[in-house]
Amino acid sequence: LQGGAVAILTAAERPGHFAGMVLISPLVLANPESATTFKDYSRILKHLMEKASRMLKFWIPRPFWVLAAKVLNLVLPNLSLGPIDSSVLSRNKTEVDIYNSDPLICRAGLKVCFGIQLLNAVSRVERALPKLTVPFLLLQGSADRLCDSKGAYLLMELAKSQDKTLKIYEGAYHVLHKELPEVTNSVFHEINMWVSQRTATAGTASPP
Repeated sequence: LQGGAVAILTAAERPGHFAGMVLISPLVLANPESATTFKDYSRILKHLMEKASRMLKFWIPRPFWVLAAKVLNLVLPNLSLGPIDSSVLSRNKTEVDIYNSDPLICRAGLKVCFGIQLLNAVSRVERALPKLTVPFLLLQGSADRLCDSKGAYLLMELAKSQDKTLKIYEGAYHVLHKELPEVTNSVFHEINMWVSQRTATAGTASPP
């Protein structure tokens, strides 16, 4: 889930180390309204804050929710928020079934401390976007319920890269390389073409 965020942060910090990068559904904006993990996290916070509001007889502003999240992280960092709902990963049921039966997938559930790290990562990525100058290809599903597709447009708007390409797959979920065959085939084709064109250009420009 954080691979794209790590790539963006690293490329922004050390642009000289990279000739370009391909991003698939990167974490720029989390989607708390749809992803089960974030919904559970928000539900816990909302329940605690609403209960506190009733006890204290006044409405608690939203900024205090962030504070509550940090307090919860200090008090119960290992509280499980439940596993990611595998149905939001892909529309390809075969791939979802493979994911569900994979013995190497952790079933323990994501923890509060991980949720906090995701929120921190989103904040860091947003600050890093104007520093991003490397060429990139960005592939994003419009129905991604883990990483909000609005983040792709934000990345395109704020990144200073002169060579940046965005392709949106309508209706596709998060794991584009394991989506429906027509999406997956297109994803690999786009990546192959993007890399081939730039390596060919680099080869032509190189001295003999």
